[in-house]
Amino acid sequence: RDSTLWQGVGLPQRDSTLWRGVALPQRESTLWRGVGLPQRDSTLGQGVRLPQRDSTLWQGVGLPQRDSTLWRGVAL
Repeated sequence: RDSTLWQGVGLPQRDSTLWRGVALPQRESTLWRGVGLPQRDSTLGQGVRLPQRDSTLWQGVGLPQRDSTLWRGVAL
């Protein structure tokens, strides 16, 4: 997991809840389902590949849509 990626989009480096996928706020649960992942996916931080372009996911966590470069080849 590359925590500097999260830093680049304004998320704290130690926000491991986004990686684990087990302690996400309610508003962030829907966006994981949007990419075909269970609400509680403990393997989220271990090799799960997210779509290259899914701005709705960024919107769900309040990230700028322009940071779609994070998707490319990045295994969260």
